[in-house]
Amino acid sequence: MTKRELKPTVHGVGYVGIGDFKPSNNGLDTKEYSVWKDMLKRCYSEKFIQKNPTYRGCSVCEEWHNFQNFAEWLVLQKHHNCNYHLDKDILCDGNKIYSPENCVLAPIQINSLLVDSRASRGVYPIGVGYSKSKERYQAYITIDGKQKHLGYYGDLDSASKAYRSAKHANIKRVALKWRDSIDKSLFDALIKKSEQYKYSRKSDYTPDCHTFRVYYLNRC
Repeated sequence: MTKRELKPTVHGVGYVGIGDFKPSNNGLDTKEYSVWKDMLKRCYSEKFIQKNPTYRGCSVCEEWHNFQNFAEWLVLQKHHNCNYHLDKDILCDGNKIYSPENCVLAPIQINSLLVDSRASRGVYPIGVGYSKSKERYQAYITIDGKQKHLGYYGDLDSASKAYRSAKHANIKRVALKWRDSIDKSLFDALIKKSEQYKYSRKSDYTPDCHTFRVYYLNRC
């Protein structure tokens, strides 16, 4: 290897390496190189992380710092030629490391299906808000990019239960829709996640003094 090919020129860690995979073709980034660069950016670009704080603490396995290794893995994936997204945490809840063991290619509908918007939803559980005009909790779910109202409820847990039931059904619907066009491991992971919503009895809301204070301020 030459020094140039070993030099980590992409976000301080990534290097091209020596092999059959080229970073560009006729002046344009190849698909493999573009996916690789985006993966590194999500983990090592401070500017990106500041705008997308859920990626803080994420990393790429050392093997994939070498573009050649990542590209070889990518082209061997069954759905490499489809317009799918690289996902690191559907197969393994809470995973923060991009690696061959944890990653899978997923259609954008599936990739966005499990985003919980934790950073932007405030103090309420996912899928729950409070209506000042109704003075009741409301449940809602986003299906195929459109928000669907699930009703008003007198208590937080009932609203959250309505959301979890709808989420269970929606994940299962999407999994069955894509069953023949995704890896079996991805389908199995989606069914497992849908069942987790089905049998979960509590919301992800853990109250504390500050949170209760915010709740009641919001309700004034």
